[in-house]
Amino acid sequence: MVDPTGAGDSFVGGMMGYLATASGSIDANLRRALVCGSVVASFCCEGFGLTQTDRIKRRQIDARVRELEKLTEF
Repeated sequence: MVDPTGAGDSFVGGMMGYLATASGSIDANLRRALVCGSVVASFCCEGFGLTQTDRIKRRQIDARVRELEKLTEF
């Protein structure tokens, strides 16, 4: 971890971004949205301010979600 500043905002942004693009009800997608929010926040903590968050692409987020799936069950 380099800097946790903005991790909460990044979490909410990742969560809401996922929900905005997901089909179906919020209830059906909420668990995956929380995971996506956590992943986006993890990228935020890897740099100072927005240095990492500004650079990530959806494919990187998806790859990290898959990594997290291997470690956990959600």
